[in-house]
Amino acid sequence: MQGSTQNHWPFPLDRVLTGYAYILTHPGVPCLQWEALFEQDHLASIGELVRIRKRNGIHARSSVQITCAKPDMYVACIGGHVILKLGPRFDMGALLPRETDGWQLAASGPDFAVWDRRASG
Repeated sequence: MQGSTQNHWPFPLDRVLTGYAYILTHPGVPCLQWEALFEQDHLASIGELVRIRKRNGIHARSSVQITCAKPDMYVACIGGHVILKLGPRFDMGALLPRETDGWQLAASGPDFAVWDRRASG
């Protein structure tokens, strides 16, 4: 997939899931490319990101708190219920969500990880 079969907006093939991780966890009205639904390598991950968005009620006006924005790492908390980490660096230190605080790793892939808070019980 390179933006679409028409190639109007080329997107690096090795960053497709990273792009969807951002789009589907952040405020706005996300759009999936038709071709992405036929990419077996991406379909399960995209489906999980959609479920995370729905489960946590992310919508066009959800809040975003950016806790790190560096060339090799971006970390944001969306709506108080989802944390997204993008980039190759993983030494998040104090930014790392802790399971003892109710955070669980919900999805991950090349250069991204998503945590959400799950209700106990």
